[in-house]
Amino acid sequence: MNQLTHRCRHPARRIPAERRAGLPKLKGGLWHPYRRKWATERKHLPLKDVAAAGGWQDVETLLECYQQPDYETLKSVMDGARTLHGAPNGLGGTRGRVRKPAQPGVSIANLL
Repeated sequence: MNQLTHRCRHPARRIPAERRAGLPKLKGGLWHPYRRKWATERKHLPLKDVAAAGGWQDVETLLECYQQPDYETLKSVMDGARTLHGAPNGLGGTRGRVRKPAQPGVSIANLL
């Protein structure tokens, strides 16, 4: 780690910057809350590119420690299911038959 990076991570630099920007102090570390937010906002981008741009040496750390579940992504996952027509045996348990939905137009997201 070079000396410039080390000095920039010091809380004496972060706290005045937060005040000037009108940001509240975040819980969870000095810089980690900002790194988690940055990584989470880039979940839609290729992992290797996000890891490289954010300075992570591997994608496992990025996935396990920094990218967090968020409402918009969870809603997108819940609403974005595709209907499988004629799915192979073992995928959906239909043995090639297409099941009719119990209640058309109702998604799990509406039930939450």
